[in-house]
Amino acid sequence: MRLPFLNHKSKKGRIKNMKIQRDGKEYTLTAEEVMEAHEEFVTSFMVAELENSYDVPHKYSKDLAKEAYDMYADSSIYSEYDCIERVAKDYQDRCKEPTVTITWSECNDFEDGEVIPLAEANKRFEFTR
Repeated sequence: MRLPFLNHKSKKGRIKNMKIQRDGKEYTLTAEEVMEAHEEFVTSFMVAELENSYDVPHKYSKDLAKEAYDMYADSSIYSEYDCIERVAKDYQDRCKEPTVTITWSECNDFEDGEVIPLAEANKRFEFTR
């Protein structure tokens, strides 16, 4: 996994630690701790986006967010949001309900070429018997 900001070089060489201040105290984080914090922060954002913008159920959003984060961290061409969109589309494609296309029917309840979800088709077929 690569994160560009961890490869940044200062005048003294590659950055190995980061100092932060919290509640009046100074803490030094290693590059690994910074990377873990970044992953947690971005993954949490991705979970919220998947649930709120793409209606992904909570039971799937964390795994999909991890998948999106890994894609983001391993790529230099995709933004965080590109990766969210990609995993959301893949999830939606996998979860699509099958459809039935009415190619021809003698029944007036159906139109030729009509495309309907399988569950609706089953109900309408039962009704027309």
